[in-house]
Order: sequence, then structure tokens, then C-alpha cells
Amino acid sequence: MRELGRLLLTLKKFTGLQRLFDVLKPPFFDNCVSATKIISGYNEETRTFKASSLALHMATSVKQVCDIATKLIIKKSPLLSCPKPEEALKDIKRFKNLIENHWNLEISSLALKNLNEQRYEKTKLLPLTQDVMQFKRS
Repeated sequence: MRELGRLLLTLKKFTGLQRLFDVLKPPFFDNCVSATKIISGYNEETRTFKASSLALHMATSVKQVCDIATKLIIKKSPLLSCPKPEEALKDIKRFKNLIENHWNLEISSLALKNLNEQRYEKTKLLPLTQDVMQFKRS
């Protein structure tokens, strides 16, 4: 929930839109990608993320928002007023399709590569001989 809040705050700066529902349209896909890069601390020069796992998880969260919005539109919920429900459903479906097919190229592949490199480079601390001997005695 926090990550979606941060996404919405960042998107407000770019687009001026007030609701996350308004972003679920294909023209805002690139804005969503850019906002995710900002939130997860993407560095263009080194092509690395400060928070790789956040970048990976954001696609799942946005797809869940698409599913929730679809459900609310179909049920004609008062929580989500929509003047043209059929058009909104098409936009959400296309936006979700963009995420499923292009998010990997834009975000996930870089974030996963970065995450694997961080795991590989992480030094492993081994216990000292004295500690092992003390553990064995007790």
C-alpha cells in the first residue's frame, strides 16, 4: 500500500492526476515506468537500483490495482464513479497488457540483474575458529 502511495505521489508531480484509477490508461504507461524508476532509486549512469525488489514488486501491485478497478467498474461501485465504463474497462485491459508484456523490458530485467549482482557481491562472514571451538565445547 505504501509503495502505491509513493507511486501516486510521484505520478501527481508528472501528470497532475489525483487518483490512481486515472493513471490506468495506456498513455500513462511511460509515466508509470518513470515514476517506478524514481521511487526505486534508479541511476541512469550505472543502470542500478537502490531498491531492486521494489521495482520488481511494483508491476504486481499495479496489476492488482487494475484487477480491483475492473471489479469495481463491473459491479458499478459508488467508490469508483466512471462515466464511460466500457471505455474504462478497455483502457484498463490495455494498460494491464502493457505491464504484462513490456514491464519486463523496461524495469524487471534491469532490477533482477541488479538484485542478482548484489547477492553475488555480498561477502559471506564465516565464524572464527575460536567461536567454533567454543560452540563445540558447550
